[in-house]
Amino acid sequence: MDPDLEKTFDKGDDKALMARKKELKYKLFRVVANQTGKLFNPDIFTIVWARRFASYKRANLLLSDFERFLKIINSEKYRYK
Repeated sequence: MDPDLEKTFDKGDDKALMARKKELKYKLFRVVANQTGKLFNPDIFTIVWARRFASYKRANLLLSDFERFLKIINSEKYRYK
């Protein structure tokens, strides 16, 4: 875990925590862009699997309640603005 991220988590500072997470996500997406040519938006919820998509990672849980999944991904609360 990132030391700065851990410190903000321990302090309970939600704004600083989200800012650090966004900063780290931006850095990660730059690496991805350099390797793939695709630049993702750090303001959008992104689900990824590193290496391979293996059954033990239980990706099927995302769709086990499809209606709930649709509510989450279509929620205004999580929509990019």
